[in-house]
Amino acid sequence: MCLGIPQAVLEINGNKATVQYKDRTKVVETLGQTIAVGDYVYAQADIVIAKMSKEEAELRIKALEMIQ
Repeated sequence: MCLGIPQAVLEINGNKATVQYKDRTKVVETLGQTIAVGDYVYAQADIVIAKMSKEEAELRIKALEMIQ
């Protein structure tokens, strides 16, 4: 099982995006997903698989922090 962690989109460069969760950043493939700087996404195997609202991302981040 994989745990999807909401990540904020910091930068977009072509089909790649720099995303961040807490103090960790990484570059992921967007593969045609329509995303913008400031959006929140799930990425699996360095590929964006879903976009979510800021409200949903904040709720999920709070839940993750409660169990850590």
